[in-house]
Amino acid sequence: MTNKNKTKINPVLNLGRIQKPHGLKGELYLTSFGSLLNDIKEGNSLALYESRGSKDGFLLEPKFIKSYTFVKAKREKKNIFSLKLLEIETREKAEEIKGTYAGIDLDDAKKEFPIDENEPYLFHYIGLKVKDDKLNKSIGFIKRIEEAGFKKWLIIEINDTCQEAMIPLDGPFVKSLDFKNNEIIMADISEIIS
Repeated sequence: MTNKNKTKINPVLNLGRIQKPHGLKGELYLTSFGSLLNDIKEGNSLALYESRGSKDGFLLEPKFIKSYTFVKAKREKKNIFSLKLLEIETREKAEEIKGTYAGIDLDDAKKEFPIDENEPYLFHYIGLKVKDDKLNKSIGFIKRIEEAGFKKWLIIEINDTCQEAMIPLDGPFVKSLDFKNNEIIMADISEIIS
């Protein structure tokens, strides 16, 4: 039985998972899942969630816990940061949030981290209409991005179908990006998706 009144939950980007406390004053270690943590400004809020984990950069079934005031994050190793949140002042308080995930709602991320067209974050691609340059029409939209090794794949949901197509982001198919018009123009993909 399905719940018709169920509201759609916005996707939540996974910023990282809180690990063990670091020191006595409430600092934490966080395993980072991307580079957004570097760009959060002091004084901004950082939301923590419970989750079953993450997939393709998004939290699975996120359940909001609480927002904290972000103070700083310092990279300790490749994907390990020490993190300081204003309200977490003791090691005991840090222990209480161990295992939670730091996340940001996709719509909020798009507002807080504006597009740099020369170097957009991967989440900026999500929701773009995909236009085939030969057909000169929209054929779908980017549903998500998957990473496999060093390759990034655009997962396109084809219009009026339940089908998806995987197109490499760095391949010859991406002809141009137009973030102002919310579209990505691709070359020679009509045969791939049919």
